[in-house]
Amino acid sequence: MELILGITIVALCLVGGVFFGISANKKIDKNMNKIIDYDKLDAKGQLEKTIPYLAPKEMVIYDILVSILPKEFVLFPRIGIEKLLKPKNSLVLFNAVKDKFVDMVVFKRNNMEPIMVVDIYDTSIAERSFQEFDKALTKTISAVNIPIWKIEIKDKYDKNQLLSSFLDKLNPIALAEIRKQK
Repeated sequence: MELILGITIVALCLVGGVFFGISANKKIDKNMNKIIDYDKLDAKGQLEKTIPYLAPKEMVIYDILVSILPKEFVLFPRIGIEKLLKPKNSLVLFNAVKDKFVDMVVFKRNNMEPIMVVDIYDTSIAERSFQEFDKALTKTISAVNIPIWKIEIKDKYDKNQLLSSFLDKLNPIALAEIRKQK
């Protein structure tokens, strides 16, 4: 008798849990589907611009890189991985990195093909995780043959050394295209 009573209680709990889950899900769906009337929405005071978009040390590196890159290339800061890569056969790796950003990306100017990711790191920061490029990003970016150019934040930069480093990292095909155009 106690066994039947126990099974009945468990069954009622399961039915109640399923019913509660379904009704809670409907309430969530109703709230998610509310339409916002943007004509009546007062957005003032709800958002603000991110100023500065780049930290001062990042801006220094950005300005230097823009000045040394060959004219066939253009540099953009803070690019989302979701804009650089797309899933091919599996969503597992893509979903692991799609919401992440890279510091900067060098693109071919003529077709906006991403040809290099720039990782800016600071060795003065004690926490090691801020000094190392994300392993999942390294794996995904390397898988599509985009080199990662690591640049340490410093007080002074040698432009010739940076250009040499860029050209060394550059895909040989892209480098040959530059030489062919000159």
